[in-house]
Amino acid sequence: MKTKNKPLLPVIFSGIKRNLIPGLILQSIALTLVVSYYFMPPTKGFFNHLGEIKTRYGFLYSSLATALFGGTIPFFIMLGMKRINKGKRLSDFLFLTLFWGFKGIEIDLLYRFMGFLFGTEPSFSVVAPKVLVDQFIYGPLWAGPSMTIAYLFKDNFFSVKSVRNELKKETLFRRIVIVWCSSLVIWIPAVSIIYSLPQNLQLPLFNIILCFFALILALVVRGSEDAKPVISEVGTGIP
Repeated sequence: MKTKNKPLLPVIFSGIKRNLIPGLILQSIALTLVVSYYFMPPTKGFFNHLGEIKTRYGFLYSSLATALFGGTIPFFIMLGMKRINKGKRLSDFLFLTLFWGFKGIEIDLLYRFMGFLFGTEPSFSVVAPKVLVDQFIYGPLWAGPSMTIAYLFKDNFFSVKSVRNELKKETLFRRIVIVWCSSLVIWIPAVSIIYSLPQNLQLPLFNIILCFFALILALVVRGSEDAKPVISEVGTGIP
């Protein structure tokens, strides 16, 4: 039997409130990295070297780097903080690494496609449409649904029956709307910063932010379940 859900708007506003502090920390880290790139020669040299590696290895880099920063490292962070069930360690490790490896290729394709559509200059006229497509088309129509479904399967031991039972409690559409709306406060500023870098550095910066975000969330949500932010990868953001 389907359970009665709380009104949508209060849940969304609650999620925005809980996401605000992690979002501000994340955006500060991203902004510091970008400012350092443009105004500190050693940092620019490091990023340019990273960009050369990204250009040389293409989608192989995208997959392996995103699997590492989005999957493997966050897994061991959560494992160290005892936030992974003992019986799910192997399945969670494989899921996170493989899932984010695939996402790395997907996000790289997104960045390349938008570079083709809008250009690669770090100007407002180029960055603004990229952010709009990322957050208001790619996010709610593909990234949000695919992430929500994938993590539902992971959290329910990849059982179709269990996922169906979860969706009876709260529909997929409602879950996506809550996650998407609640995460805009985090990811609109974050992806704006990402798109202000040259194209071959956007994915490396995204990966660094991804890893920091996993660490921030591990620290923020280590309390009760009620304190957990509403999080997910919407656009090129993350759960």
